[in-house]
Amino acid sequence: MCRCLLVTALTLSLASVSASAQVPFETFDDGDLSGVSVFSGSANGISVGLTDGEDGTANAGLSVDLTPGDAGGFAGFVLPSGDGVTDVSSERSLTFFLRSTTVQAANLPLTLEINLHEDVDGNGTYEGDTEDEFQATVPVELGSGYQRVVIPLDDFTDDNSTFPGAGDGFDYSRLLEIVVAIGGPTGPAFTFAVDDFVFTMDGPPPPPPVVIFESFDDGNVGDIPAFSENGAAGIAVSPVDDPIGTPGAAINVGVDASATGSFAGFAVTAGPGVTDISGATAFEFQIRPIVAASNLPLTLEINLREDVNGNGTYDGATEDEFRAQYEVIGPSGYIDVSIPISEFVDANTSFPGSDDGFDFASLLEIAVIINEPTGPGYALSFDSFTFPLAPSMATEPSAASSPVVNVRVAPNPATEAASVMLDLGFASPVTIDLVDVLGRHVARVAEGYRSAGRSRVDLPLASLSPGVYIVRVRTPEGVTTARFSTVR
Repeated sequence: MCRCLLVTALTLSLASVSASAQVPFETFDDGDLSGVSVFSGSANGISVGLTDGEDGTANAGLSVDLTPGDAGGFAGFVLPSGDGVTDVSSERSLTFFLRSTTVQAANLPLTLEINLHEDVDGNGTYEGDTEDEFQATVPVELGSGYQRVVIPLDDFTDDNSTFPGAGDGFDYSRLLEIVVAIGGPTGPAFTFAVDDFVFTMDGPPPPPPVVIFESFDDGNVGDIPAFSENGAAGIAVSPVDDPIGTPGAAINVGVDASATGSFAGFAVTAGPGVTDISGATAFEFQIRPIVAASNLPLTLEINLREDVNGNGTYDGATEDEFRAQYEVIGPSGYIDVSIPISEFVDANTSFPGSDDGFDFASLLEIAVIINEPTGPGYALSFDSFTFPLAPSMATEPSAASSPVVNVRVAPNPATEAASVMLDLGFASPVTIDLVDVLGRHVARVAEGYRSAGRSRVDLPLASLSPGVYIVRVRTPEGVTTARFSTVR
């Protein structure tokens, strides 16, 4: 099984940033557009020129004029590196300014594809068969004035749809050019402007790392023991589909309350050895209750057990067990559960332990227990036992940054219910909208003033068709987005 891995979630964000070390790729300040080339499906319908830059300087920005009816289905422009190749391997984000200028509602949805091309062999050209193209997308909105766009480099993905490339990851030390493509432009002629393509360490801080204790991806349940008051009667563990429908990538716990006695449960070990979750902020998992009203109330005890002496077993007489509870409300699809670590308390009711506090550097196993199971047979499916860790001081937002530190949707993919989780660095007015991948507005989810810290807003999932959507969180300082999908 896949355990004890340190990973970092990836997000797409648009946000205000503060100045720091940066690598300018193209600023347009010299007014020289001789290296900027254009293309379209018909070799017509697009042209570029100079316009005011984002700071108002005359002829210090790039204006793009497009006539969709003449473009032949797609169009775009190419920004070459002025130094052969540019090394941006130590940077975090690509930032640039975008102004919609004369874009009209009839031109929407309008999405820019930002493509990075590498030149690994150093011959000065991009070769799609052997060199990679990585891509991210940015929706264009109606509005006035330049908006700063920030795309974390981790959000660029290998675009194999057009060029096969080498498939060995992008070489950010060999960036040759940036290609901005407009797919399927519609409506009357329009103009937009861009300025200051810069690679920088600024932008949204990376979300906190996560310790994966158990992902259940391999379908092996042989080392997940089930137990009950009557030995192991009345409870069984088997593989089941995970939240996105992958067969055998989650576990199903079937319970026959008439046979278990007064309790039943299962244990998941770190094996081999122990897992260090020092600095964890919460225990998170996904659960799908397949229960009836007569099974309720149904409360799970989540027990963390340590192995301080390193012998591979939990000794209740000398090692501690810390416990928190989760109440199952009723039947649902997979939902995300997050239990703050601060809610886990010493569970001396079953085992005396050493009573010296929990050693989070020596987590051996997680035992999930159901007390007094009742009613007809039922099932609980589980996936993704993880521990998010507190961010380091190096990732704390500055006072000048956007108040939005992190935005995520859980569960993702979503089935019957989903929520937006916000981490706000400071109190701010917040507007949350839902758009599709083409930039079309779907719903206003929330609007109002929110306090600093974590908050949660439910999404109108029942009204959505299966597909990919973007949550757009707007504050006076900028916009942050998160992508998610719905499945049925």
